[in-house]
Amino acid sequence: MVGVQRNRTTAAVERFFQFSLLGLIAVGFLALAASRYLDRPTLALTFTALLLRGLVVAGVLRLEIPAKIVSLAALGYVAFYPLDFYFISRDFLAATVHGVCFLAAIKILTATSNRDYLYTGAIAFIELIGAALLSFQASFFAFLALYILFAIAAFTSAEIRRGFQRSDQIVYATDGRVGLRLAAVAGAAGRA
Repeated sequence: MVGVQRNRTTAAVERFFQFSLLGLIAVGFLALAASRYLDRPTLALTFTALLLRGLVVAGVLRLEIPAKIVSLAALGYVAFYPLDFYFISRDFLAATVHGVCFLAAIKILTATSNRDYLYTGAIAFIELIGAALLSFQASFFAFLALYILFAIAAFTSAEIRRGFQRSDQIVYATDGRVGLRLAAVAGAAGRA
């Protein structure tokens, strides 16, 4: 009975963490997209990656990209960056934002380890900083508030995940509403 409860609690926290991290990167991307600085291919690539990750987290789709393909794609973009900078965008900031969105798409689709999740959160922060530099609209503050809410949710659930990974002694919730309780904690901390 205790093993079943542990699995349910761990699965609920993991699902909450995955959705929080997805929300974090989605808000960073949407803030960047709202600046109207991104071109259509970049928007389509990143949105598709977000949608695919959402389907994976929801359990609708199973997607595993081999590490060799990820490495080749990253090397391909390193070769493409100078072309983007000198011939396509002709702007350092635009080429760099394209690179961040490409990196976000790759990390969104391939994140499986704690280090990958940390990198994904860092990319979301870089997207938000890019949006702060490029956006002159009041809507940025709404994205910032959502980003803070998702960041709190991701950090609290990541800490609980880390506790599960370190110890076998866990205090279990009496019912299955762990995700709802984590959302309430994140919302309350976001208001403070």
